[in-house]
Amino acid sequence: MKQLIRHVKKEVWHHHLFDYLLILTAAIFFILSVRLFAGVKSAQLFVFIAFTIFYICWGIYHHILTKTLRLKILLEYFLIGFSILFLALTLAQY
Repeated sequence: MKQLIRHVKKEVWHHHLFDYLLILTAAIFFILSVRLFAGVKSAQLFVFIAFTIFYICWGIYHHILTKTLRLKILLEYFLIGFSILFLALTLAQY
C-alpha cells in the first residue's frame, strides 16, 4: 500500500498534476452538462460524444508527453471511450 501511495504522489503530484486536473475538470463539466440538459436528448448526445472525443484525445496527449504511446494503449482509449459512450446512451435510452 505504501508503494502505491508513493507511486501516486510521484506520478500525479510531481509530474502530471495538470493532466489529471484537466481530465477531472472535464469529467465534472460533463456530469454537470448532462444534468443541465436533462430532457434535451440531442444536447445530451452531443455532450456524450464530445466527452468521448475529449477522453480519447486526452489519453493520446498524456501518453505522448510520457513517451508511452503505443498502439495497444491507443486502442484501449478508443475501446473504453466508446464502451462508456455506448453504456451512457443505453442508460439514457437512445
